[in-house]
Amino acid sequence: MESPKHTPLPWGIERTENDIWIGPLRKCGDGKIETIVGHFCTEGYKDEYIQRQLADAELIVRSVNAKDDLVAVAEHYLDSLAIGGKTSGKTIEMIRAAIAKAEAANG
Repeated sequence: MESPKHTPLPWGIERTENDIWIGPLRKCGDGKIETIVGHFCTEGYKDEYIQRQLADAELIVRSVNAKDDLVAVAEHYLDSLAIGGKTSGKTIEMIRAAIAKAEAANG
């Protein structure tokens, strides 16, 4: 049996007064989530808890959005090693771009 495919990337975060939503952003660019993949309820919680939940949501989104880039970097690096054992400038560029994407707040 074929594994189900995950919800399309990139994902983002939508904040409302009492909620933090995670999922793919709508294509119209309004910053709203199209399909809910994850949710944190923040109603009634202290700010410290809400900030931690927001940081968790950002970590999930960064990690998920960086997946394809990190896989591509690893594959390119392996190809570079196979053809001479040297790391090319392109590989270094790809690594830096993947790191930057992983560190960006919303991927």
